[in-house]
Amino acid sequence: MTKEQVEAMGGQFLEVDYEEDGSGAGGYAKEMSKEWHAAAAQMLSKQCEEVDIVITTAAIPGRKAPLMITKEMVAKMKAGSVTVDLAAETGGNIGTTVKDERIITDNGVTCLGYTDLASRLPTTSRSVHFVLETFPGLKQCSESQCLT
Repeated sequence: MTKEQVEAMGGQFLEVDYEEDGSGAGGYAKEMSKEWHAAAAQMLSKQCEEVDIVITTAAIPGRKAPLMITKEMVAKMKAGSVTVDLAAETGGNIGTTVKDERIITDNGVTCLGYTDLASRLPTTSRSVHFVLETFPGLKQCSESQCLT
């Protein structure tokens, strides 16, 4: 279901070019092999140079979250990029994650390690809705055009 959600928002869901079943007991993911992790690291390192945002969610119940994005990979990201580590509660999938904090790396990447991110979103969405309703003349812009 996660892949469909990412694509529905216009994002690109990244898949590792390595055949391995990640299904575990009770519908949760299982820990992947060293070979899968090596293939994933190669793909993710390249992607970190190209993308503006990385969102990770990998978690294994009762275990520390697997490290997916290293500090070196984050160092390859462009200034202004953002990482969102939804596995921060159990150690995080990103090497720069600091639990319950927002940091900015030396190369200008904002790294979010909030463990209460879901509870922060309703307030943010209400604020955006209020601004749009209060100021109906605000323009909504896409990359190439603005609509009033």
